[in-house]
Amino acid sequence: MQNLSELIKADKRHQLALGVVLILYIILNVNTPKMLSEWIDTIYGNIVVVVIAMILFSNSHPVVGTIAIVAAYFLIKRSSVSTGSFAIEKYLPSEASRSEDFSKFNEVPITLEEQMVSKMAPLVSPASKYPDALYKPVLDTLHDAAPIDYIGVV
Repeated sequence: MQNLSELIKADKRHQLALGVVLILYIILNVNTPKMLSEWIDTIYGNIVVVVIAMILFSNSHPVVGTIAIVAAYFLIKRSSVSTGSFAIEKYLPSEASRSEDFSKFNEVPITLEEQMVSKMAPLVSPASKYPDALYKPVLDTLHDAAPIDYIGVV
C-alpha cells in the first residue's frame, strides 16, 4: 500500500497517468494501427519495444515498469495478429513436417508388374560390359533423321 501512496504524490502523477493508459491498453484490447503494426512486427521493431519497456521499468516506479512490460508484450502480440504473421507461424506446417509427410507419400512398395519387368527386361548396355553376350547391338536405320550433333535448319 505504501508503494501506491508514493505513486499518487504530485511529482509522480505522470507515472500514474502512464500506468492508467497502459492498463486501459491492456484491458480494452485496442487494435494497433496497420502502419504501426507492420513496423512493430519486425525484429527491429520488437527490439525497440522491449528496450522502451526496459527503460520504463528501470526509470519509473516498479508497478508502472511491470505494467509497461506487460503492455509491451501485448503490443507485440497484437501487432503480429494484425499483420497475420501470428497465424502463419501457428497454423502453417514447418518445412520439416512437410518433407516428412512427402516422404511418407513417396514410399510405394514394388508392384508385381515391376518385379516381372525387371526379370524380363532385355540386356541394354554396351558390349564392353558383357563380352560373353550372344548378340551385338545394331543401330537401326535413321529414316532420314538428322544426327544428334547436326547444326542447321531442320
